[in-house]
Amino acid sequence: MIQLVREEGPITESWLVRRYAAQSRLNPIQVKAGVIAAALNAAAQKEILRVVHPCGQTDYLIPGQPTVLRERGKRSPEDIPFGEWCALLHALPLKPGHDNQDKAFGAAANAYRFGMAAAPSRPIVGRAWQAIEHNAARA
Repeated sequence: MIQLVREEGPITESWLVRRYAAQSRLNPIQVKAGVIAAALNAAAQKEILRVVHPCGQTDYLIPGQPTVLRERGKRSPEDIPFGEWCALLHALPLKPGHDNQDKAFGAAANAYRFGMAAAPSRPIVGRAWQAIEHNAARA
């Protein structure tokens, strides 16, 4: 599990469970409790970092691991880590203060080609947009 975070992190809890299940050739429902327990244990041992965002999403990463933009691939919108949403929004031609959260969400969903399937991720994209606006206001 730690190796998976090292290779694919930052990684959301949902994606960690599904990737571990795929590698183990098991059903995600079968491994969910064990994977989350192992991740919590690894975080307690300080082998990985566990970050719970205000919108409720939980990400896991190795300390110092950079956030990178990745292709959508097999990931669903809830599998995109908070930092990656921030990096995507920062890279898009949106101006903080001028565009609202709805425009930012639409642009981010279109960039990943999720369309309306991205609706469950609206809270985290909204938080990411707020972080971008906050950083722009401080600069």
